[in-house]
Amino acid sequence: MELSKEQAKRVVYYKPDQEPQPGERCITLTQSDLHELGRILHKNILSKSQLITAVEDAASMSVEDVIVSLEPRLLTRLRSRCIRKEDWDEWLAAVVIKQLHDFAGY
Repeated sequence: MELSKEQAKRVVYYKPDQEPQPGERCITLTQSDLHELGRILHKNILSKSQLITAVEDAASMSVEDVIVSLEPRLLTRLRSRCIRKEDWDEWLAAVVIKQLHDFAGY
């Protein structure tokens, strides 16, 4: 698969020797795609490892060093209930604390 010069400028990462094998899934992201993902995740994403880390961070939280992974559907529903999106971290922490208090009868 050869890219034109114009396509090569827009593709973030491409190496001909790493083309996907038949049946493998492959996603090509442009700079604007990465910029949009960075905006959504509130991270500056410059590499594949940074993207993976940002997605893992967005889909999990930790309490006392216990990592709790949340399903994407649950995260979507929770985010829809957070009125001020910029306060997401604080809002989520408050909800978790309240629910744990309620659960423990505190």
